Amino acid sequence: MKKSTDVRRDTRAPETDKRNTGPVKVLKPEDLINCSTLSQRMEMMVENRCEIFIHNVAFLCQTHGLNQSTLCSQKLENYLSSPQLTGYKKRGRDIPLSVMALVASAFGLTVEEMCGQLLDETVDNAEDSRATFGRPIEEYMKYAGTYDLTYFDTSAPIGQNQDATANALDRGILTIYVTYNAIGVASFHVSAVFNCTPEERQKIANYMEGVDFGKDASAIRAFYEKVLTNPLDLSHTASRMKCLYEGEIKLTERITEITLRQVKGSDVAHLYLHNRAANSSEGKVYRGGLATMMSISRGAEHMPCIQAVMMMRGACATIRQEGSGDTARIPKCGLDYFQAELLASKIYLAPPKIELGDEIQKIVAYMKFLFSQEGEGGPLSQLSDEEKTLCLASFVEKKLTESLRRNILSHYKISLRMDSDVYEMIRQIL
Repeated sequence: MKKSTDVRRDTRAPETDKRNTGPVKVLKPEDLINCSTLSQRMEMMVENRCEIFIHNVAFLCQTHGLNQSTLCSQKLENYLSSPQLTGYKKRGRDIPLSVMALVASAFGLTVEEMCGQLLDETVDNAEDSRATFGRPIEEYMKYAGTYDLTYFDTSAPIGQNQDATANALDRGILTIYVTYNAIGVASFHVSAVFNCTPEERQKIANYMEGVDFGKDASAIRAFYEKVLTNPLDLSHTASRMKCLYEGEIKLTERITEITLRQVKGSDVAHLYLHNRAANSSEGKVYRGGLATMMSISRGAEHMPCIQAVMMMRGACATIRQEGSGDTARIPKCGLDYFQAELLASKIYLAPPKIELGDEIQKIVAYMKFLFSQEGEGGPLSQLSDEEKTLCLASFVEKKLTESLRRNILSHYKISLRMDSDVYEMIRQIL
């Protein structure tokens, strides 16, 4: 877009009355019923969008403490002059799409937001965060921060992972933060690196120690990318950028959902965990827990994959400076406080406790039938005790296999007890 002298303007003589002399509303289809011609409906809709745009410009100026001259000279960088904006306030004057896009871009909004909704009403609705997020914004803020992740490496072919437990685990780092648009409506974002190296993790953790997760959103996202970028080795950068993901977090009363999309690729990772922040004490941040993760396995074969992930809020170690004796807090991966075997035991897809009461009763009944006198004179009388034992073993195996398939192989769940076990581990460190 060129400077203000080249901005396209309507050449028609402007009307004398100004827009927005009365209440403004967003037109709906039923409001156009009384328009007899297509041309009238079109003109009414265009004028309504222009009225909404001018209304929203006035609201943004009021919100940000700008007068019209400052808006044009500073916020819009003289791409639109104050006299031109005054001209667009007159009824019947067309407002070019490029002008709407210019103002919207200056405030971090979209054209649809600038002319398709009343921003002051949007702010009123957003004051109750449940209208936007479904849960209180204070609950979301309990998740803001940086977390360490651990999960099993999925690069080895199925059944061929020969690594020791410590080497079979991968690490990741994830940061949840908030952004506010031009009218103060919040949205929560997530940046993450999977298959994170210790050096990358330490750089990110060190940086996040001084970050305000409610103000430094753009800096957080930029730093994640900076850590993975090596200006002297573009091939290395391309490889590491495949590990960068970004997305959002969504809370319900019981569940926390984190959706992450690969920045340089097509993978999407879905993490689901218990929303323990819903009932936690006021001001008490979320420390971590156990999650399921659905994604695409890495390595030579890319396949749908589901696994368990342990999340832990970043920890700090207190060290004593040599010479001065002063102490300092250094960001440390909290997961390093635990043995690899213990971490692995929490993220194995371990079977739950299975109630076998019905199967046992059926097995006992069959046992009585085989070895009681009820079979005298019948087909069972021809079987030896050894053959009856084989029949019993086959029956027991069948019943137990059926139960195990129904309760273990059919699904994997993270119970509150399993999540609590992980939380208790974390609580010892944080």
